Amino acid sequence: MKTEKIKLMTLVILMFLPVWICLLAAPTQSEAAIAKVTSFKGDVLVQSGDAINKLRKTGYVLNNGDYIMTKQGEAQVTFNDGAVMKLNPFSKTMIQERDEESGVWLFKTKKAARRVTVYVGKLWYKSGVSNKRSYLQTPTAVCGLRGSDGDFGFDPVKLQTYLNMYSGEAAVVGNVVRGFFENPGITAAQKSTVYQALARAYEKSEQAKASGKTIEIAKAKVEALQVAKETAVIMQSNPDAAVKNEAKAAASTVDASISAANAKISVEEIKEVKDKAVKEAEAARKAGDSEKARKAEQAAREADQAGKKAEEASRKAAQASEESKKAADNLDLEKAQRAADNAKKAADDAKKAEQNVVTTTVAPTTTVPPTTVAPTTVAPTTVPTTTSSSSSSSSSSSSTSTTSVTTSSTSVTTSSTSVVTTTTTTSTSTCYS
Repeated sequence: MKTEKIKLMTLVILMFLPVWICLLAAPTQSEAAIAKVTSFKGDVLVQSGDAINKLRKTGYVLNNGDYIMTKQGEAQVTFNDGAVMKLNPFSKTMIQERDEESGVWLFKTKKAARRVTVYVGKLWYKSGVSNKRSYLQTPTAVCGLRGSDGDFGFDPVKLQTYLNMYSGEAAVVGNVVRGFFENPGITAAQKSTVYQALARAYEKSEQAKASGKTIEIAKAKVEALQVAKETAVIMQSNPDAAVKNEAKAAASTVDASISAANAKISVEEIKEVKDKAVKEAEAARKAGDSEKARKAEQAAREADQAGKKAEEASRKAAQASEESKKAADNLDLEKAQRAADNAKKAADDAKKAEQNVVTTTVAPTTTVPPTTVAPTTVAPTTVPTTTSSSSSSSSSSSSTSTTSVTTSSTSVTTSSTSVVTTTTTTSTSTCYS
């Protein structure tokens, strides 16, 4: 009987194991692939989380929450349900998909929705074949489309949203100018903070990659995340309550990601200190300086201990960051913020470990004994000066002026910490005869 029960339990586990594996391996909404870049020309950048890449070929997979930015170029994005989006030059947008609640109390339902956010520029959008609700939005308005296609854009200088429908209908929240409109273009892009911030973050990312230094790459990722934070803050001014809540959840998630990235930077900083101490100890041993080798080895041990603390804090920050993402996917603002706070605390702990090891391993500066330069005395010198006389037809007279220039002694005292200088004093007396 006992054997049969074990066999039955084993059978059940084997039956459901694939399902459990799929559930564990399934990406969160914020990581799911939702579209591809099917064509482009010119310079096009894509930001996915803390990574920023320039498009090199078509077929680039876009995930939920990715940003697409065109410079002097264009891009066409095709969603999984066949919906199409074409970006004009000097435009920046973000794409999102999630299950959103609607209705009240017992009548609440969830339905798939797609949100395309335009921060600057112009795009054309056509709905797909799925039942997903399509929303085109900017910092100042939201347009819910029904079986539609049309142009949509935003000018951050004028804070104006534009919509030009070719077919279908649009339910609008906020101030929207309808009808044909020109692409706000390069002028608006140059004045858009989020557009310029992404351009700068990409340049820094490329420089960090070229350097090959792990710590520089980590710092570049933080700057990329700061761009995402700025876009989330901008959207909190949207007149639609649902958009505001999503923006707040996104801000908490980005804060948590920034904290996790900063914790990694602290870990890398400590590694650099440790590596330097190890090299100094080795060099000192080769030089026969046992005392210097001993101090360097002690510094390396302290850095190793601090590194372990920082790594543990970094692990906690990363875990809290993931919790914040999951909470944001469910629009649980309180839980998302709580996880972000935990990530910040962990990052602070990693920073403390970094500061302690940097403080304790830096060798003290040797104090140089003060050196006194003996004062030099210059004897007073009197220089006679003759002034030519003025003459007239009737008489002439002359006078001689004698000027005495006295230079006092100057004393200079130097040490490792201060330099004291007595200013030279010049006194001048003039005698007339």
